[in-house]
Amino acid sequence: MRIKELKRLKEELSQKEYTKLRGVIWVLRSNLQDISIEDKALLKLLFGYSPSLENAYNERNKLTNIFDTNTSRRGGKRMIKNWIVRVTESEIRCFDKFITTLNSYIEEIVNYFIARHSVKFVEGFNNKIKVIKRCCLRHN
Repeated sequence: MRIKELKRLKEELSQKEYTKLRGVIWVLRSNLQDISIEDKALLKLLFGYSPSLENAYNERNKLTNIFDTNTSRRGGKRMIKNWIVRVTESEIRCFDKFITTLNSYIEEIVNYFIARHSVKFVEGFNNKIKVIKRCCLRHN
């Protein structure tokens, strides 16, 4: 989605306006709490041009925050299922394939909340989630 939107903006905006978005791809890949005030302003500018990209970015962050929440396995599963429902009912389509994978492995994924320990499979799957999220933002 990120690449598609930036391509659209490159065609629609003047060269001067589009140049102001320089470096925004790396900012989109960062967690909101880890970015500078200048980068937040850059995101605000981008999201002014692309509200759909803002929605996808926010949903990505909400899912990430679920895994940072101190909750039980049941609570984690409920929060993830609620996230899935919210995103599925939204206009955001870039998460569709990811949600299919998430639903397929939900029982294994929510085991993370038991003791917050992971094994190679979970670490590999977490990496896959990150790659899918980046691809989702890049391809839609």
